[in-house]
Amino acid sequence: MLDVNNRMVDLNQNMLDANKQLLQLGNKNFDENATVKIVTLVTLIYLPASLVSVSSSNTQHHGIMSECPSTLVRFGLTYLSLFSV
Repeated sequence: MLDVNNRMVDLNQNMLDANKQLLQLGNKNFDENATVKIVTLVTLIYLPASLVSVSSSNTQHHGIMSECPSTLVRFGLTYLSLFSV
């Protein structure tokens, strides 16, 4: 009977250790999730601006005005697809 009790105590201790490790893993995942959200927000701000500046510089240097509307449409579709996720 004492042997069974010792096994139960060991099992209980192992379960407590596993729960502590899972809690630490959950906390790390929460921190990483916040980091990913920040990177996503920064990308949502800077990526569209860089696409517009590149497309406008291409049309100004090459004098191709017919590409401007299609570039804006592609930019708009890309921007909308980011928000639909």
